[in-house]
Amino acid sequence: MRRRMAPLALLAMMAFTLPFAVACEKKTATAPQHAAWSSIPSDKASALIDNGGVDLLLDVRTPEEFATGALPNAMSIPVDALGANLEKLAPYKDKTTLVYCRSGRRSAAASQLLAEAGFTHVLNLDGGILAWEGAGLAVEKR
Repeated sequence: MRRRMAPLALLAMMAFTLPFAVACEKKTATAPQHAAWSSIPSDKASALIDNGGVDLLLDVRTPEEFATGALPNAMSIPVDALGANLEKLAPYKDKTTLVYCRSGRRSAAASQLLAEAGFTHVLNLDGGILAWEGAGLAVEKR
């Protein structure tokens, strides 16, 4: 008799827990989205810049790094000073902003900060200026 009860108990347990599992899945699916940004490879970023599709090039490296070379027409605001300079960037809030650093790590953090501050079209240069130079694209010495 116990052996016959085990399958019934298992079915009863599944019937009881299934609605909770479905409810949890629905809550996850409708959870609010976090601020978003995306990464773009050097070749696509270069084409976008050449076609006038980037309104702000933002270099978030240190001033010393910026002085060694930067993308043409880039603005320099180090990542650790970005939060304090959001007002300066306000005119670009609804425009395309391409953010880069040396390798892409700091610019990813900066992209997240900008997106959370309400910037609507933020692109992170995948691989940073190292990938840009590795693709043979131009930098300006400062």
